[in-house]
Amino acid sequence: SLTVNADYTVPVPGIISAFDVYTNNPNPVFQVTSNEQESIFWCWRDYVDFTYCDNGVAFSNLDEGNHTVEVIAVDRAGNQSDFLPYYFVTDYTKPVVNNINGGDRFGTVPYRYTPEYIFVSYKELNPVKEGAGTAPLQLDGILLSSSIDDANKLVFTNMPSDLSEGEHTIDFRLTDAAGNESDP
Repeated sequence: SLTVNADYTVPVPGIISAFDVYTNNPNPVFQVTSNEQESIFWCWRDYVDFTYCDNGVAFSNLDEGNHTVEVIAVDRAGNQSDFLPYYFVTDYTKPVVNNINGGDRFGTVPYRYTPEYIFVSYKELNPVKEGAGTAPLQLDGILLSSSIDDANKLVFTNMPSDLSEGEHTIDFRLTDAAGNESDP
């Protein structure tokens, strides 16, 4: 007698990445998974490069911009999953701080100016959103707690209430979601 195992269940693929959406790595690596053991995998990048990818997939020298990796899983019975897309952005451009309002372009602030916030402008392929990047800021060498809101407003939580008379210097560096850091 022969026992046959009928399998009509489609496997469920997964993609594991070391980053959420943004990366400054031109050579990202992705791992692939399935809920069914012994599945095989096929991967696509940007809808053109098709490759067998049981051990994951690595890409080399990706251009800056939006990318997609897709995976399908095929189980031992030949059941094929739907395409599972993973969208990501490669960003190699460091943010450029163009201006810090309230002082000159070098960050020198008049003594009368005790801000609760400062508007900053910057050029960025993928604009920094609240919580997506960081904005460490120093006033006269003292680190202030700050964040950037959706209106490009740099908001302080521990700004001194009274600055002494004279000039004060702000050192500001913007780090975007991909990990690129601006010059001071």
